[in-house]
Amino acid sequence: MDRQKLIEGYQTNTWLIHKHAEGVTHEESLLRLPVHNNNFNWVLGHIVQARDGGLVLLGGERLLDKDQKAVYDSGSEPLAAADALPLQTLLSLLDTSLERLAAAIENASDERLDAIYDEERGTTVGERIAGLNWHETYHLGQLEILRRVGSEKPAFP
Repeated sequence: MDRQKLIEGYQTNTWLIHKHAEGVTHEESLLRLPVHNNNFNWVLGHIVQARDGGLVLLGGERLLDKDQKAVYDSGSEPLAAADALPLQTLLSLLDTSLERLAAAIENASDERLDAIYDEERGTTVGERIAGLNWHETYHLGQLEILRRVGSEKPAFP
C-alpha cells in the first residue's frame, strides 16, 4: 500500500470539499432537492462520520459523538435543521479528521494495515481505508450539485 498516495487522496478530497463549500451558508447547506435525498450539510457530516470509522480502525478516536454519528450515518433519516451541526463546524472537523487520519496512516504498522477487516471478502484494514477514500469521491459529485440548491452559485467556484 502506498501510504503517501492514500494520504494525498484524502488531502485532495478535503481541498475539493472546501472549494465546494465556498460561499455556501449554513442555511443553504440545509436545503435539499425536491426528491428523497439529503443536503450539503448531511453529505459533509457523512464524510466526517466515515473518516471517524477509518480513525477507529487505525486506533484513533472519533470526532463525532454517538448522537452526531447517528444523524450523519448511512440510512439515517433526512437531516432536520435542529440536528445539523453548523457548516463551519463540519468544515473544521473535516480538517481535523484529515490531520488525524494522515498521521494514523503514516504511523500504522504494516501488520495493522494488512489485518483482515472483512473475513468474507478478504478485505484488509488498508483496503478499507482506501475504500473510504473512494467513498468520499462518490459524495464529492453530490456536493457539487447540492451547493447550487436554492442559489445561482456556479458548480465549482
